[in-house]
Amino acid sequence: MRWPQWHLRQAALPLQEFATALGLTPPELEQARADATLVDAGDDRFTAAWLEHQADFACVADDQAAWIAAVGVEAVRAFAERGLDAWVTVRAADGTLYDQRCSSRGFGSVLRLGPRVVALAQLGGPRPGMLRPGLEREVRETLFVDEALRSVHWWQADPPWAHPGPGCAALWPGWTLELDEGGLRSHVERSGRMFAAVRMTREERLAALIDQVPRTLRGDFAALPRLAGSSTPSPRIPRSPRTC
Repeated sequence: MRWPQWHLRQAALPLQEFATALGLTPPELEQARADATLVDAGDDRFTAAWLEHQADFACVADDQAAWIAAVGVEAVRAFAERGLDAWVTVRAADGTLYDQRCSSRGFGSVLRLGPRVVALAQLGGPRPGMLRPGLEREVRETLFVDEALRSVHWWQADPPWAHPGPGCAALWPGWTLELDEGGLRSHVERSGRMFAAVRMTREERLAALIDQVPRTLRGDFAALPRLAGSSTPSPRIPRSPRTC
């Protein structure tokens, strides 16, 4: 509104776009291109968090089984995957969708995994129940890979200044890479699903918090005494008389 007759948009890739507009090649841009190298991805790239969670609960397997029976395996897996900021969707050649999550922290972009993403996502199996209310608040990066079209659409909510993404095309020979400025909504709808499936109302967020806090703090945690103690004023410490 403060820029009448002007067209404003957010720079999805600030360094690259400013460099192009100014006709410059700053050293940071050269570094971003140099950083566009393949990242070694183990077979557990998309399953490590879930496997670790299961190992942690091995000593209380009955509790784990009861939890899954109550809310479903995907809800429990969502708890295990909290903090994973990247969402990869692969549409296989037969049309099957494989949704997986991982973290891209430390290497800048999931694009650096290269075409191996297709096989890794399928190792985790299809997860039709992964979409759930509230998922939108956790995802900061998306990758939509269409195996038949050999196309990749990618997006990051908080891209690093020196983003390696534009330099990753060489890591995907025979594929087309495209920045998707439609963001998370475009990622969900590209697969024919509704964006509402990953959103959560205020009431749903409160209900989820009320349900999760006792589980996280274990059943013997008593909230009221802790809250009462926090609200009690601390005893005042006598102050020494001032001296001149």
